[in-house]
Amino acid sequence: MDDFLKRMFDTMKVQEKKHKDLADYLGITPQRVTDWKSGRVLSYSKYMNKIAEFLGVSVDFLLTGKRPISEFTNISP
Repeated sequence: MDDFLKRMFDTMKVQEKKHKDLADYLGITPQRVTDWKSGRVLSYSKYMNKIAEFLGVSVDFLLTGKRPISEFTNISP
């Protein structure tokens, strides 16, 4: 599984979201999401923006693991 998918599934777990929830949001079958997780199919790239939107994170976070500086608060110089 590539880094994007690992972060996506890790975020879904933390947010307690199910494969079916994501599939319904994207208009695809839950089996497609399961196939992404198993590595059988990696055809998720056209859904990257919608996946990020569903999870409330940026595509950049899903690709790199880096969060925007604006997400960090209470940082003193």
